[in-house]
Amino acid sequence: MPLPMMKPMHRVRCLLSVGLALLACACDTSGFVEDSTEETSLRLDAAQPHVVKRLRLRAKTRADADAKFSHLSVNVSSSVRWSPEEGTRTDVLPWYRIRMVNDPGGEVQSERVFVMKPFDHHEYVSVSADADVKAPLDTADASFRLEFDRQGAPSEGAFTVTWKAYGTLYTDDGDPEDIQFTVTEESDPPAP
Repeated sequence: MPLPMMKPMHRVRCLLSVGLALLACACDTSGFVEDSTEETSLRLDAAQPHVVKRLRLRAKTRADADAKFSHLSVNVSSSVRWSPEEGTRTDVLPWYRIRMVNDPGGEVQSERVFVMKPFDHHEYVSVSADADVKAPLDTADASFRLEFDRQGAPSEGAFTVTWKAYGTLYTDDGDPEDIQFTVTEESDPPAP
C-alpha cells in the first residue's frame, strides 16, 4: 500500500480514538449488579397441581459509600416437560401456567400459559417483574411469589419443571461494587 494512503487512514484512526474517549467521558456512569438463585426442579401432577415459591430481592449500599439505585428486576427462566408414563391418559391435554406475582400486593406482573402435548418440552419459558422505587435509594427489599400450575384431574401424568431466578439492580450514582444485592428463594412462613 502506498505511503500517502496510510496517512489519511492514520488520521481517521486517531480521530476515532479521541472521539470515543470523549464520548465515554460524557456518558452516564450508572451500572448494574446481578445475582441469581441456584437452579432447582419441581414436579407438578394431578395430585399436586399448584406449587408456590417465594423470591426476595434485597439491596443495601455499604455504610461508607454513596451508591444509589432506583430499579430492581427479577427474571425467572424455566423449562417444562411432560413425559407421560405407559398407561397414562393423554386424551386430555393439560395446560401449564407460570406467573410472577407481587407479594404481598397480589398483582400479576407476568404470566405464561399454554397447553402441553405428550412428550412436549418447552425451554426458555420466562416471566419477570420490576420493583421500581420512587427515588434513588440506598436500601430496598422486594418479594414476589412465583406460581407454577398445571391442570388437575382428569388430566394425568407429571410435569417436570426446572427454574432459576436472575435479579438485576440498576445503579444511579456511585460504584455498583458498593451495593450488596441478593436474590434468594424464601421458605414459606410456618402455618399458625
